[in-house]
Amino acid sequence: MSKKEKNTKKILNVPRIIVFLLLIYIVVSLGIFVYKEKVHHYEINGINYYKEIDIIRMLDLQDYPSFISINTNTLKNTLESDPLILSAKVSYGWNFTIKIDIDENTPILMIKSSNNVVLKDGNQIPYDDSFGALPMLLNNTPTDSLVLLADNLSKVDKGVLSLVSEITYTPYNSSNTILDNNRFLLSMSDSNQVYINAKNCTWLNEYLDVIANNRITEPGTFFFDGNLGKMIYKKAKGEETPLDKTTTTTTTDDKKETTTNG
Repeated sequence: MSKKEKNTKKILNVPRIIVFLLLIYIVVSLGIFVYKEKVHHYEINGINYYKEIDIIRMLDLQDYPSFISINTNTLKNTLESDPLILSAKVSYGWNFTIKIDIDENTPILMIKSSNNVVLKDGNQIPYDDSFGALPMLLNNTPTDSLVLLADNLSKVDKGVLSLVSEITYTPYNSSNTILDNNRFLLSMSDSNQVYINAKNCTWLNEYLDVIANNRITEPGTFFFDGNLGKMIYKKAKGEETPLDKTTTTTTTDDKKETTTNG
């Protein structure tokens, strides 16, 4: 036997060829399986205004299409074309899951004169019944102050924000002098009134605690606008009372200690 024939036999290693073909078969089969496999689950985060089914229908995914046919950029662009969505991220997850993370552009308040709704980013759209009850802005407000108000009201707890029935832009004091360009008066559904600076709207998150901690039982006016450096409560009769922002109670060795921050 010649050297050439020996080398040919070494090259044609049958077991190796079989293993190689088997690997190709496995890869191709796996590829076909993945290509045909449908989406198993949608993981949707960050929604409050929308429901999961709303997002699925918006993206036309209710029939659970092929996992590999999903174009994440297309879905992202579709979501972000909706005025009620600020930004979106769509990605692939394990076990044929599509992950959708959304930052909603929440409806914040309604403008009485135009019947428009102001969204979290300050943009306005026509009111729709699906928005439900929203605080009503009663008078004309500079655009910058309105945008600032909407942005910071979006950071207020929903339970507290739901108590706000009407909003009035009130930059002037009793002498008709500009006191604060970002000052608003909130009329609450519990008959109280609250002055707030658009920059400090998150102080409203302490509203219910302030009422409870200070045992306030009769309607009055709260000054949360920061001009006095602290929260003030004024009864309808005219008495002013500095308010405790927070009250925490701890127990150590059977001793009860109360700490109050003014």
